[in-house]
Amino acid sequence: MRNSLKRLCAIAAAVMLTAAGTAFAEGRTVRRESWRMENRNQVFAWIPEELPAEPVPMVLAMNCTNGNPEAEVKTNGWDRLCAEEGFIVIAPEYRDSVSYEEVDFIRTVIEQAVSRYPVDPGRIYATGFSNGGAVAIALASEAPELIAGISAAGWLVEVKNTEGLLTPFQVLKGTDEFTVRNKQGDMELLEDENKALRTLFEMNRMPVDEADYHEVPYWGFRPDRQRSIWPEYKDYHYYGGNGVAQSNVEWQISDYWREEYEAPFAQLVLIEGADHTSHDYHARIAWDFFSRFSRNTDGTISERK
Repeated sequence: MRNSLKRLCAIAAAVMLTAAGTAFAEGRTVRRESWRMENRNQVFAWIPEELPAEPVPMVLAMNCTNGNPEAEVKTNGWDRLCAEEGFIVIAPEYRDSVSYEEVDFIRTVIEQAVSRYPVDPGRIYATGFSNGGAVAIALASEAPELIAGISAAGWLVEVKNTEGLLTPFQVLKGTDEFTVRNKQGDMELLEDENKALRTLFEMNRMPVDEADYHEVPYWGFRPDRQRSIWPEYKDYHYYGGNGVAQSNVEWQISDYWREEYEAPFAQLVLIEGADHTSHDYHARIAWDFFSRFSRNTDGTISERK
């Protein structure tokens, strides 16, 4: 594992880039380009203008089953946020009905991206909607040395290797998204997703009690802190379109800490009334969570102050 990250560091050290392209708010521009892998799959990239001389973070954005990687970068808000925050986004075509089976392919995608762009290999993050979120979890399980954090929206799979490296994780779900009610009328995750969520905590050596859905609806696990926000954003169909403006919708954020970190190491976000839908605020809340962490060459996670 450590050798993989050191190899990425060596590749990144030689790469520089300048960019110009699509205009966003406040005059910032992003260049969108793509390249083809040996299997002919395309990888799309968004590169902000005026990148600094030092390497920058990169977000790997994975689409849902039968989704569109270009469209979902927009529908989840990554195209605009990368311009605002100054990081690179890549979104590959992949076999989007599977998760663990694509880990080796995604590893190669990351290596090629680092060879093309000035990427900080310690600040690569994985995210996705639906099956894309499942792939982010699979990476955290099987190739955690490549990433410094994940954000999975809409669907969860179990972590197979719960004794590997620590990886900060965020999960986004809607109250109307694959929700069941128990005999007491409390909201619950589906049984397989409950098991998957528990394995994410186990992977990070964060003990949790038995799920109590009456005390903590939907998630079941008591947080260290809970708060709510009401952002303005748009909901989108997976393939894009104009989106539907949303406001006055509660996003309840549950934070969970590891003792040695000041920032929450796990975060669960529950969106009131939302179903299996892309939200363009996903990028902002994910970035604010996982950008606080970086992966060291020895595999440990550092917190950025």
